[in-house]
Amino acid sequence: VFLNDEDEIVDLNPAAEKIFSCKKRDQLGKPITNILHDFIEIKEALRNKTESVVEINPSQKNTSYEIKISSLKKESGKKYGSLIMLWDITELKTAFYELDAYAHTVAHDLKTPIGHMVGYANLLQNIPADDPEREKLLENIVAGGLKMTSIIDELLKLAEIRSLDPKSGEQ
Repeated sequence: VFLNDEDEIVDLNPAAEKIFSCKKRDQLGKPITNILHDFIEIKEALRNKTESVVEINPSQKNTSYEIKISSLKKESGKKYGSLIMLWDITELKTAFYELDAYAHTVAHDLKTPIGHMVGYANLLQNIPADDPEREKLLENIVAGGLKMTSIIDELLKLAEIRSLDPKSGEQ
């Protein structure tokens, strides 16, 4: 969206028409505030007259946008308008949420065997070398190490698969 120095709409592209639910022909020359009724964050950023990046979540849509507002200035430094750029970051936010949930699960899955291994090692310190219970505890420590190795191997496989180019299958 391009605005003049009075924050009136000079141009808006089809994507902006869709996001703001308006038609370009109806908005040209009108104040940007006409189409910002659900976008308080943009209004505030424009009011501050500084370059800023804000994130918005329109109430009527299940989407998130990152918005960058830049002042357009002449060589003299005088502002002659603003440029509002919008990026749909809905999928990115969803991916970050899923990654956080996955990291939480993996951390828990690794923490459990580590806790067991530390517990068994602590018990071993108090058991004589010839006690048959000692062998059982050592087996449990090895099993915990193998479980963690398996989890890490699966993570590495996932990272490798995700790094492949989906079109060619090559990295």
